[in-house]
Amino acid sequence: MTAFLSFRSRVNWREGLLWGMGGYATFFFAPALGLPPELPGTMLTALVSRQLWWLLAVTFTGIGLLLLILGSPGWLKAVGAALLPVPHLVGAPRPESYSAAAPEALTSIFFAHTAMVNAIFWLLLGAVSALCLHRFFRGPTSRI
Repeated sequence: MTAFLSFRSRVNWREGLLWGMGGYATFFFAPALGLPPELPGTMLTALVSRQLWWLLAVTFTGIGLLLLILGSPGWLKAVGAALLPVPHLVGAPRPESYSAAAPEALTSIFFAHTAMVNAIFWLLLGAVSALCLHRFFRGPTSRI
């Protein structure tokens, strides 16, 4: 994240928060739409197929958001917008049968807490990355 922020001319913690939201959308939100977080002991589809779909979702979402936000010609923004739904149109691997050791209520609580902790993590990562980049590489006397 700091590498992308370093290409920007003026960086502050607010822009870092925006990059953090992009990280959250790319690495948690978009993949969780197809493959929600699972409690330990949940038996679902094969691990390799889930990992490949997660990688597909992260790649297409990340590239799509970058093109949508940073693409200067309009056609790049259109390509970025077109890339965002591709992993979900392909579809995440679905289990043939579902078995969980935990009750369904615990699964929904786990999902909510995982989403909240991930949001806090990505927002803090974005803000702290921007602050550190600003402070250490652009000088301590510059305004934040």
